[in-house]
Amino acid sequence: MFRAVIFDLDQTLIITLNRFYKVFNLMLVEFGGDEIDWDTFIKHYADDTLNVFIPKNVSIKTFWRTFLYRYNDVELEDEAPIPGAIDVLSRLKEMNIKIAVVTGRAVNEGYIWRELKRHGMADYVDCVVTSKDQDDGELFSKDEIFRKAAKCLGVPISKCIVVGDYWPDIKSGKAVNAKMVIGVLTGFMTRVQLEKYGADVVIDSVADLLDVLSSYFVKDLTEGSF
Repeated sequence: MFRAVIFDLDQTLIITLNRFYKVFNLMLVEFGGDEIDWDTFIKHYADDTLNVFIPKNVSIKTFWRTFLYRYNDVELEDEAPIPGAIDVLSRLKEMNIKIAVVTGRAVNEGYIWRELKRHGMADYVDCVVTSKDQDDGELFSKDEIFRKAAKCLGVPISKCIVVGDYWPDIKSGKAVNAKMVIGVLTGFMTRVQLEKYGADVVIDSVADLLDVLSSYFVKDLTEGSF
């Protein structure tokens, strides 16, 4: 039985990889490094080895925390929802499943609501949580964010399903004892990488989510016993 789904935002619901690339290069230059080309970026992004480009005299934590604060400095016209994402959100809402959207971006929630509205998603979302007020603990950890999202929804985390594309989504989802943690391949991490961090299920994209939920929670979905 589950009552809510907590979605990561970038590369899970919305394609913002070009923005990531531009902000990453912006940060490299500001911290005294050199820009990298797209092909190099994609290779190291997929391998999770972008840290090799951060200047040696710069703290990795400082670099990435600044990156997360600055992510909304750039907003591109080619950004769009993952195909099928809006349909999934709409159908979950029809089934009275609560929905939260979370992000590691250290920005005010209003920025995220604005993007969700621009992409036609806001009406399906009950709660947004960012890392803006997160303490300076483990880099990229989403433990606190997931707990805040569950509290915002009024649903125990043990009744929430977590969906994300990156290893912190998976690791943190397992750490907070979410009902199920589902990895999606739209963020360029491999199935092996996501399973390594404990994903219960890995799917091609969020568009396949309802098929997975139907197979695991067929009684809940048919009887509405959430």
